[in-house]
Order: sequence, then structure tokens, then C-alpha cells
Amino acid sequence: YLLQSANGSYKIHTETKREDQIMFDKTETAVLSVSGMHCNHCRGKVEQALSSLKGVKSIDVDLASATAHVTYVPAKTNVEAMVAAVNDAGFGAEVR
Repeated sequence: YLLQSANGSYKIHTETKREDQIMFDKTETAVLSVSGMHCNHCRGKVEQALSSLKGVKSIDVDLASATAHVTYVPAKTNVEAMVAAVNDAGFGAEVR
């Protein structure tokens, strides 16, 4: 479809653009089991590792249950990258 701007020029927008935007707006939540966390500093390191990934929207790391709930955009990251980031921070991780 055509969209006219304030200065009178036209831009062509396609359905593909809209589909791409929907793809980037879609989120999923992954739950990771995290081993090796013993204190709030450890929890913070896991949060920092996960938040460094593009596409991660929110993180809830629970020290007591040794889990991380991560809401993310699948078009930008995946659970394999999350596990790798946690491992690189010095902790064990696996998808629940």
C-alpha cells in the first residue's frame, strides 16, 4: 500500500514489512536450570550474562530454585545462546 508523508512524497509499504514487525514483536519464555549459583553476586552475574543478548526482554533469576525465566524474541536470540552465555559466565545451564 502507499503512504503519503507530510511533504507529499509517497512510500510503498508491503505486507512483508508488517509480517517482519510481527515476527520481532513475538516473545517466548524459556526456563533454564542454573547450577553453581551460591549468592546474590552469582545471581547478578547470570542476569548480566543473559541481558547482554540481543532480543532478551526480561529476566527473573531465582537463587532458591536455581532457575532463570527469560522472556525473549526468538527472531533475535535462542535458548542455545542463553545457555552459552550462562556457561561463559562460569555457571552451568540447561533448558528445563
